[in-house]
Amino acid sequence: MKDVNDLMMEAYIELAASMAKAQGFKKGEFAQKLWPDSEPRVAINRWRSMRTQVKITGKPQGLLVSDANRLAQALNQNISYMFILAQDLAQKKLAAMQSAEGEGKSKDMKKRGRPRGK
Repeated sequence: MKDVNDLMMEAYIELAASMAKAQGFKKGEFAQKLWPDSEPRVAINRWRSMRTQVKITGKPQGLLVSDANRLAQALNQNISYMFILAQDLAQKKLAAMQSAEGEGKSKDMKKRGRPRGK
């Protein structure tokens, strides 16, 4: 199971993507704003990788502080505010995962009850 730190990185990227969409940025346009010195193709691939790497490999995508800061600046947000929102989202996801895991265990316990005689 993922820990809160892995979920926090994912949540920060999800949050940035949803804020960019809400502000009307297209994916390529937003990527260029994040890495203006990079070729458009490189910037787009890097942004896509940040958003989808978790789904492909099943492993959390690392988030550099410099990239977190770029995301916040591109969205005209305070980085600490975005970290607070991401932390809240990550904790909610973790609680939901733990709740689902707990429900699965309780169902298993019910199935393991005393065998019925014939």
